[in-house]
Amino acid sequence: MDIAPTILSRLGPKEIARAIEVGNAETAARLFEHIDMTKARRVLHQLSEEGLTKVFEGIGPKRFAYILAHMKDTEAVRILRRMSKEQQAEIIKNLPKRENTVYSFLLHYSKDVAGGWMRADVLRVKPKESVQSIRRKLRGWDGYSKHIIVETEDGVFFGVIPLEILLSAPRTARAEDLAIGAETVDIDTDSEEVARLFTQYSPEIVVVLDDGKVLGIITAQEAIHLMEKEHAEDLAKIFSMRGIEHVWTPVRKAVKNRTPWLIINLFTAFLAASVVNIFESTIQTFALLAVFMPIVPGEAGNATTQTMAIVVRGLATGELDKTALRRVFWKEFVLGLLNGTIIGIIAFAFALIWKQNLLVALALALAMPLALIVAGLIGVAIPLVLKKLGQDPASSSTIILTTFTDIVGFSTFLGIATVLMKVMGV
Repeated sequence: MDIAPTILSRLGPKEIARAIEVGNAETAARLFEHIDMTKARRVLHQLSEEGLTKVFEGIGPKRFAYILAHMKDTEAVRILRRMSKEQQAEIIKNLPKRENTVYSFLLHYSKDVAGGWMRADVLRVKPKESVQSIRRKLRGWDGYSKHIIVETEDGVFFGVIPLEILLSAPRTARAEDLAIGAETVDIDTDSEEVARLFTQYSPEIVVVLDDGKVLGIITAQEAIHLMEKEHAEDLAKIFSMRGIEHVWTPVRKAVKNRTPWLIINLFTAFLAASVVNIFESTIQTFALLAVFMPIVPGEAGNATTQTMAIVVRGLATGELDKTALRRVFWKEFVLGLLNGTIIGIIAFAFALIWKQNLLVALALALAMPLALIVAGLIGVAIPLVLKKLGQDPASSSTIILTTFTDIVGFSTFLGIATVLMKVMGV
């Protein structure tokens, strides 16, 4: 595969990453021969786990380590986390001493806690140091510099000095005179809690502590990546997948992600079918019911999904606490009643015009409000129960919700239709 450097220079990181994804290790090696360091770093960010493996095998751990050593600590670690333990070990062995120590330290912490998202390249000064001394240190500093960490002689957090304050302060002023407070979290704080902190208070940085001592910081930029990661994982869980999947994920891995949940969904579908089976005689007597049967559970499913999305977001941002629960349940009850009535009237009119059958139209009109009320309450309850059990509120919610809404939808529609048939002598 011959690649013209002039053509390659016109391609952006996304296009080069796409070529690697559809190619092999040799493709990755040849492409990386002709791109500069800046573009190489950007390409790595665009790649899936499989793409990173192709680059690793193509250019080798030494070249891979050289590229990572020229990246920000958090960026490099973010890439390393998407690689196997064996690949990580090979790369770390080839890193310079400083990066070897820092990357190994950061990889020690799970990506699900604050320690896994912090950057350690912060300038630290003591409270008695002068502005002149700090500025001198800053000139030779190549790490994060927008905030200077002030810590005591024992390493205990004292405060931070924003760069703009440092630049405007008198040369003789001391760090302790300029330091201001900052949001702090413990090293083991859940990443969702960190994301919530940035969402609620919008700090520029959050200082990560261990027994009061500074280990690093999380910047707003890193928080954005953190929130994107949480969002992607929640989407995967909401849609009943075991892990985050990319468009380039191999079929075998995609099957592993999706199939177990599809099997579970099959069993829940049979559970819903068993509810329909209870009303088998009703359907046999009045076959027209089968035509309209999916409408009520379908509407209930949509209503539940809407409610669940709001509740999961409320739990994630801290908006939904114990004091708000009663109001949320009442709100969903009223919404279910109003929406169910509106949708029920529309369904009544449509069924009456289409099939000229009063019984079916009435069954739809009466079942819809009841189903949407129950659906809304379920949409609130299930995320709360999952959280109470120590599970992620988004975890496998769709399967649980689909089962409940199908059962509620089928039973209300067919149950009301059965009663109407007796009343109307059908």
